[in-house]
Amino acid sequence: RMGGPAALRAMHAFAPRRGGDAGRTVLFNPAAGNGFTSRLRLVNVGDAEALVSITGVDDGGESGGPARIAVAAGATRELTAADLENGTAGLTGALGLGDGDWRLRIASEGDVKVVSFVVESSTGFVENVSR
Repeated sequence: RMGGPAALRAMHAFAPRRGGDAGRTVLFNPAAGNGFTSRLRLVNVGDAEALVSITGVDDGGESGGPARIAVAAGATRELTAADLENGTAGLTGALGLGDGDWRLRIASEGDVKVVSFVVESSTGFVENVSR
């Protein structure tokens, strides 16, 4: 059932690669958001550990980061906005507190794919916003 409580949409789309980046997001809600929680999923499809660097630009045009994390070969790491802003969940560095929404740039030395999705807090609705 689409659109109802706890609905799930297709989650297979990856963020587009641009200029050698692993991916970019056009919208990533801040931790102190509006009832929508953003999450970033990093999927290492390579056969070696990959170091991932995440930077962001907020609605005010200010830069944040980098926040860095190692993703083991064949592994997936999922990070919340709070993780990225505060440098938790195994991150080295942080974006810091931004002004409004983030646009993220994800760079990696390995073969990492990126998924960005939003969870609506009151209903559990999940939307892939990678594209």
